[in-house]
Amino acid sequence: MKQKTIILFHRKIYKIGGVETFLFNFCYSLRDYYDITVLYEEIDTDQAAHLFPYAHLEQLDPKKEYMCDVAINNTASWVDYPKNIKAEKTYSIIHCDYKDYMRIANVKPAFHIGHEFICINKFARDSFADLFKCDCDVIEGTLQPDFKPKKILHLVSATRLSIEKGKNRMYKLMDILRASNIKFDWKIFTNDKFDLKADFPEVQTMKPCYDVIDWVADADYLVQLSDTEALCLAVREALSVGTPVIVTDIPGFDYIKDGVLGYKVPLDMKGIDVQTIINKIPKVKWSEDKQNILNRWFEKLGKPIKINKPLYVPKIVKIKVITDYWDIVTGEYYTKGTIREVDEMRAMVLCHATIERPQLAERI
Repeated sequence: MKQKTIILFHRKIYKIGGVETFLFNFCYSLRDYYDITVLYEEIDTDQAAHLFPYAHLEQLDPKKEYMCDVAINNTASWVDYPKNIKAEKTYSIIHCDYKDYMRIANVKPAFHIGHEFICINKFARDSFADLFKCDCDVIEGTLQPDFKPKKILHLVSATRLSIEKGKNRMYKLMDILRASNIKFDWKIFTNDKFDLKADFPEVQTMKPCYDVIDWVADADYLVQLSDTEALCLAVREALSVGTPVIVTDIPGFDYIKDGVLGYKVPLDMKGIDVQTIINKIPKVKWSEDKQNILNRWFEKLGKPIKINKPLYVPKIVKIKVITDYWDIVTGEYYTKGTIREVDEMRAMVLCHATIERPQLAERI
């Protein structure tokens, strides 16, 4: 029996983020059961290399018709869905709490005929269904790969540094820790700039990386002080490797019990019992029922056919340089018109425009 074909459409795939984590975990966990293609308009080159072993990657061609058994719209649900993707079944994934997100970002979903909705937890489903009076299913879970972590540090965050993600509360927590004469080391993995109001050598901003789980696993806590969350991937990742969390007291974190999985703090950051947080670090025992999550996806995607696929080994192809540029991989300067032989993965990087840079070469 032939495997079912799946197209996962995501318009702009960034270097790091919750939906990007979902995309990777989905491909990683289901690649043995389905023939998966990730279709995009733009993709970060590091994220492309991260995904490449587990799915076919293709830049959307508006003139081409794409046929598959199941299509999944993983991009923001307020973005128009490509009409040239044809499927027997099409799902749109709802990744956010719409009531708060519409207030914060002033967006509304673009409803597409024939799409069924899958929400990432019951809280997001209830919010979405209440607003738009439509049926939604729920598949809660992240399909996280099994990790063998290395212990490293104490406090860690992996988040955008925006207001709704709790940037101002992070400043307050630093002040509270200092005022309590508590020494701390806080590594913050982000692409955003973190302007500290005072000299805080305890705080270090670091570029996002795909092995951040090693740092998270060695932390005393992962800190996530958001205004709103539906299913926060960073918090789930921390719990999966036994690291407790410090989070805000919002509905998206209602499953975090004080002293068990971590501690919840009020949105106004007042009355925080710092001594309990420091002296009674919970020993976290937490895991997801991954098989049940897989079974839910099997129900949606169709009967799985287990085939052990070797990781794809890219072949050597020829490309033509279309603009002068310095290649950071080879450490050489290439001029327009140069013919190069590179592996297929490198060709994909050079021949596609990305969020960071224009197209540098073309296939020949």
